[in-house]
Amino acid sequence: MKKVVLSALAATIVTSAAYAESMTLFSDPKTGQVFTTAGEGRVEMGDFVDAKTVDMGDREQASNLAEYQDAEKGSITSIDPKSPKFILGQETGPNMKIKSKDNKDMYMKFGVRLQSTFENRLKDYASPTKDTLETNDAYMRRVRLEVEAGFDKHTSFVMDMRNDNANAEDKGEQTFNVGDAYLNISKPFDTSLVNFKLYRGKIDVSRSETAKSAHNLHYDRPHVADEAAQFITHNRRGTNAQMYGDWEKKVHYQVAAGDGVYSGAFKDA
Repeated sequence: MKKVVLSALAATIVTSAAYAESMTLFSDPKTGQVFTTAGEGRVEMGDFVDAKTVDMGDREQASNLAEYQDAEKGSITSIDPKSPKFILGQETGPNMKIKSKDNKDMYMKFGVRLQSTFENRLKDYASPTKDTLETNDAYMRRVRLEVEAGFDKHTSFVMDMRNDNANAEDKGEQTFNVGDAYLNISKPFDTSLVNFKLYRGKIDVSRSETAKSAHNLHYDRPHVADEAAQFITHNRRGTNAQMYGDWEKKVHYQVAAGDGVYSGAFKDA
């Protein structure tokens, strides 16, 4: 029986050595007695840690493991948790979000946007000298790589590379260019009424441009909106600093100052 007790004690010593400081024990082989100090005829048994210390160590280890597992669970997300369940699954966010394990406010978002179209276009000129023109066209309306880096609760950097309208009409392959590239300061006063953008941001001149193309009935915005934008900044984007916001998503405003007018697209009224 003594051997069984000593074996269990030794096992406890080995598994608990990492948790706390231990006590060295000694035994007398003749009597089987256990001592806490060395003496004549006593043999060192090893180190002993009390059960309470072992239990606290186990709890700390379990707590660390649970915290690590929580961080692992939320480190990469793509599904919108508020989405209903459709036949093909739940709705995903616009980009895949990768969170930092040691700072939950820091993250990276990566995504792509592809929209292709096939059009049958009919141009009926008012001038009697021009014949009605019918064309068929297939092209990539939007081709974009989107990246967003979050630094804290309010600050993030957003940019994308795009090759829109590739092979449209007789324009050929087109080339990639920078779309958005701005520092976003979102709700610094914890209200949607005040937000800031710095560097290369978009100027919205109509409701259809305030809303994302994915939320519009047709992903090509009205020509009148695109033409109106040229009076402010080329293709709605340019180097500027702006303050913007909304009231319950019903009333939107935007104030901006910058340089973005392009004489090649600007038409004097």
